[in-house]
Amino acid sequence: MSSKVIQLRIKKRRKELKKGNTDPFEIRDLRDKFFMVDDAYLNGWARLFESGVSMVYFALCRHVGADQTCFPSIAFLSEKLGMGPHTVIKSIKLLELHRLIKVDRVKGQPNIYWLTDKKKWKKIIRVTPKDFTQDGGAEL
Repeated sequence: MSSKVIQLRIKKRRKELKKGNTDPFEIRDLRDKFFMVDDAYLNGWARLFESGVSMVYFALCRHVGADQTCFPSIAFLSEKLGMGPHTVIKSIKLLELHRLIKVDRVKGQPNIYWLTDKKKWKKIIRVTPKDFTQDGGAEL
């Protein structure tokens, strides 16, 4: 179905709503409550991962500021996403391994997560234990 046909249907539906000829419903307004995810992630990268990894990536996308950094704790992510902390940590390591994020780790301080430019993302088809460093981060 073409975009023009869909736009006409939307326009017709809005007129019907204004006239009261149909059951009213409220349309959500997300202008103040939204976050962005790169289309490249949804158009291919998400297929590489289990859904939990995408949930963690989306949560990081939701919390970054203009400088593309955020620092939610593992406990916070775990609680908000309904996932165990080990699953959150594994997901972060996979995102880091594929270079979708960079993690700054300092003992005793919150991790800082950086969302990286998609030009730097790297598909790794097979992940092995040697892909991870001794300190728990992904080897880049």
